[in-house]
Amino acid sequence: INAAYMGVVFLATYLTDTRLHLPHILCTVGYSMTSFLVVVPVTFWFTSAKLFYLLLLTVGLSSAISLGRTIKVATDDPKKGQIMALLTGASHLLFLLYLRWANLA
Repeated sequence: INAAYMGVVFLATYLTDTRLHLPHILCTVGYSMTSFLVVVPVTFWFTSAKLFYLLLLTVGLSSAISLGRTIKVATDDPKKGQIMALLTGASHLLFLLYLRWANLA
């Protein structure tokens, strides 16, 4: 699943002519996934939906915004940059939601 997530980001950056190479994408996405290392274990130990959504809105959203901004800056066309920022930020948050609910199953 993690490789599929990075594959989607790489494909989207390739299609929108973003000036990022695969190692840079892997480093950027990997760095933004450190929020997963905070949110998933804490909500596993303390099974509270309120705590999960609080961490999602603080830690997860801040790393999604950081990831989106990094990819937006590397895109030449401003319109494509906004699309890439929204796409990568949304996929980051959706992957965090997937990890949360796959963890509870």
